[in-house]
Amino acid sequence: MEDYFKSRKTKKRQVIFQEGDTAEEVYLIQEGEFSLFKAFTISITSSRAFPENSPLKTKNISKQSPISILSKGTMFGEEEITSGGEARRNTTCMCTWIMDYCLLLVKKISKNISWKMMMQLIL
Repeated sequence: MEDYFKSRKTKKRQVIFQEGDTAEEVYLIQEGEFSLFKAFTISITSSRAFPENSPLKTKNISKQSPISILSKGTMFGEEEITSGGEARRNTTCMCTWIMDYCLLLVKKISKNISWKMMMQLIL
């Protein structure tokens, strides 16, 4: 399988892809740990007691919440590619291992490939 995939060394805290990026690659973790994050926005509305006619103020706070931790031997990134339609990443992925780097095997995949074809290419 390593002949079919290209090896990529990533640094600690390096972002592999961001939510909304075009999904073109499938990843297999060779060494290290990666976290998937989902973005969300909190809207906080407040008003002052005085003066009584003061307008409401809204503040939007953007955050990212970790939703999954992936480790050695895990394949990821294929979900968006095989889901049909425009292939966009629905999470952000970052190397979060305690060591200085992670190793990934990466394979570029054509758009809108079926799950069955994906498995045939990878295996």
